[in-house]
Amino acid sequence: MRAFISIVFLLIGTSLIAQQKVMRTIQSDATDIYISIEGIDNLKIQESEDNNIKMTLLDMNELGVIESFSCEDKSCVLKVRAVIKQTHAINDKIHQFPLAPPSNVTAIVKIPKHKKVTIEGAMVDIQSKGYEGVLKVSVDKGNIEIQKIKGEVLLDVFSGVIHAKVSKETALDVQTRKGRIILDKKRMKSPYKKNEKGKKKLVVRSINANVVLTSKKTT
Repeated sequence: MRAFISIVFLLIGTSLIAQQKVMRTIQSDATDIYISIEGIDNLKIQESEDNNIKMTLLDMNELGVIESFSCEDKSCVLKVRAVIKQTHAINDKIHQFPLAPPSNVTAIVKIPKHKKVTIEGAMVDIQSKGYEGVLKVSVDKGNIEIQKIKGEVLLDVFSGVIHAKVSKETALDVQTRKGRIILDKKRMKSPYKKNEKGKKKLVVRSINANVVLTSKKTT
């Protein structure tokens, strides 16, 4: 099926700061969605109400660029990059190496249910209210927030903090080498595993990340 792409550009100016809002939509039956993130601060994953994949880029300083937004028969590729012009380097006080300043760029991606979504990046914060499919995240550093486990969530995070709300039906396989695992304010030993039948599953692999799990009643 030939992909249909619509692009909308909206520029909003204020007296103090200019925010750029870029929206792109593509209709596709592809089963695999690949998202590559470079230099942006936040990525929000949401479920689409139709068969469209929609990306919205909120850019406070007009630094973000959607490099790729295309689909083939079985896969779609979305690439977002923010290039920051540094005037003064920010140093990590512990390791004494320069850190990139915030880009003030947020990407919101709406994806149809039952896809296999792969996210890759270096430093980025990621939020999801819950995705009914496979959500795989591989980043070097970031704060990850999963508000609900509706399918399979696979997190490979070197350092940062992972917050996830889990239910009694959620299977857990959590390992962090130097970080902590906290379940309902109680520290658990790594690896922490809980086997459950069903499609809900959370897998975490990390070296330094802290993993904070909150159980809740299913509704």
